[in-house]
Amino acid sequence: MSESLCDFRKDFSMLMKERYPSKYSWRRVRFSDEAHCGWGPEGKLWITRKPGERYCKDCIQEQNEPKEKDKERIHCWGSIGYNFKSELIFYTSKSPNGKLSHDVYADQILNIEVKRWIDKGDVFCLEEDRDSGHGYARSRRKNRPTRWKDTHLTGDLSHYYNAPHSPDLSPIEHMWSIVKNYVNSRPHWNDEDVKMLMREAWDSVKYKTINKWIDSMPKRFQDVIDHDGKMTGN
Repeated sequence: MSESLCDFRKDFSMLMKERYPSKYSWRRVRFSDEAHCGWGPEGKLWITRKPGERYCKDCIQEQNEPKEKDKERIHCWGSIGYNFKSELIFYTSKSPNGKLSHDVYADQILNIEVKRWIDKGDVFCLEEDRDSGHGYARSRRKNRPTRWKDTHLTGDLSHYYNAPHSPDLSPIEHMWSIVKNYVNSRPHWNDEDVKMLMREAWDSVKYKTINKWIDSMPKRFQDVIDHDGKMTGN
């Protein structure tokens, strides 16, 4: 991890810890992200995270890489928060590596799942990583996801982007680890079997467990500060 990235992570953590020091501040945040899976050697499921998460020892990667044609066959999105767990959303992507496009994110996730929360009257802050598919851009030019969020996430509703390459600051990473371990411990033969098992694993995680992850956010920021921005064990 570069010195500049460590500095950014530390500054980001100091700012967030100063602004939101209490665990109660984080109970309205809904952490979200995607996972992609396909088939590896001998039919072993391959679940991947984003390239930047190579810094995290617990991020989901298999050592024996599958053949190109078997990679990234299933793409899913999910979100967790205090006493909250979204549906596990399986989406389609025209990209061979499952890259989330602005249109896919807006049409298949924001305007369906996140809009459903709003229609229910939920009050929340949506956390996203800095993947370009989520609308993050260094320029001020608006894209479909940012326009959608500017329109719908107003007033008591909001959103923020996590620090780059910081899975230790997003508790949803624990969910993907549980999903991977559950699926790999059971027989599966096709994409529908995998989706079923992924849903079973996702649904099996109790709110008590998720709530502990959410309440750990102030400590997570402090750990990054104490480690001078380096990756922590969270």
